[in-house]
Amino acid sequence: MSKLALFCAIVLAAVAVLVQAKSTAMEKREEAIECVMRYVDVDPRDGCIDSQEVSRARINCVSFLKRTGIPRVETIMRDCDFDGNGCISREDMLNSNKTCLRKEEYLDALLNNFCPSARDDKCNE
Repeated sequence: MSKLALFCAIVLAAVAVLVQAKSTAMEKREEAIECVMRYVDVDPRDGCIDSQEVSRARINCVSFLKRTGIPRVETIMRDCDFDGNGCISREDMLNSNKTCLRKEEYLDALLNNFCPSARDDKCNE
């Protein structure tokens, strides 16, 4: 195999790894958004998460939140309410991908701790 062919093979392999990693990160983020909409948007379930719902989720899952260092309510609202209307929608979270749920540790904490606890109704334990 020529040096050029070897170089091209290495570049293609690297691109494939990067595409797979980006795809996995996007899937993880989408799964986290789905979880947040399902378990935080609860009263009323209207496609809009307000600061009271965020606060309620933090209070009900306080042990989880202390372990993971999830930001304060005000920070979450600022970072995730893309259009600034006081309501976080799915579209807001998708559009604010540079500020909302941007850290992999937040995604992992949500998907590995909060979502299973919320699904099993164990947040108050």
